[in-house]
Amino acid sequence: YTEFNYQREEESRRSEKSRRHEHEESGGETDTTIRSGDEQEDGFVSIEQSRHRWGSGRVRITKVVLSDLLGGEQTLFHNGDSMMVQLHYETSELIERPIFGMAIYHHKGTHLCGPNTKFGGLDIVSIQGVGVISYSIPSLPLLPGDYLISVAVINHNDTETFDFHDRTIPLTIAPGVSHEQYGLFALNGQWQHGDVQNMLAA
Repeated sequence: YTEFNYQREEESRRSEKSRRHEHEESGGETDTTIRSGDEQEDGFVSIEQSRHRWGSGRVRITKVVLSDLLGGEQTLFHNGDSMMVQLHYETSELIERPIFGMAIYHHKGTHLCGPNTKFGGLDIVSIQGVGVISYSIPSLPLLPGDYLISVAVINHNDTETFDFHDRTIPLTIAPGVSHEQYGLFALNGQWQHGDVQNMLAA
């Protein structure tokens, strides 16, 4: 388990799309939902099939909020700003040790990062009902441009995707503290000049 396996999820989604296409050509009806297979009191837990969202539905991410650290909701930030990503979820059953994560893409498709609760050392014992998972970024290193955020929740063994939102949350970065102009993010390093001995001594 190295990260949210976006390549595996993409291959799975393409396989499902191909299966549905073959089913349509054979004259069969197309099921437009992904079902968990576990029937609840109010029927099957399901997520509508789409090219930007899929999963078993046993846990649902119901809302994603981008905000500053004071809670002000926004999708426009400046380079160097703090940002919090809040994932609101709900589940009607007890789910043990889920993993929540997110990814940031440049609008042209480059995958920039993929933090999750497991990598961050947050071991969630269990969830049930409604709740919120938050991820705080003290200083955004992204350079000005348009980006897209994916969010997901999976089981601990990475064998079941409960809910996956693929690049559905827009994020715009405006000029801020960094004067850099090339690439997609600022390293925030420091330049120095001097002779070799003084540099090594420093």
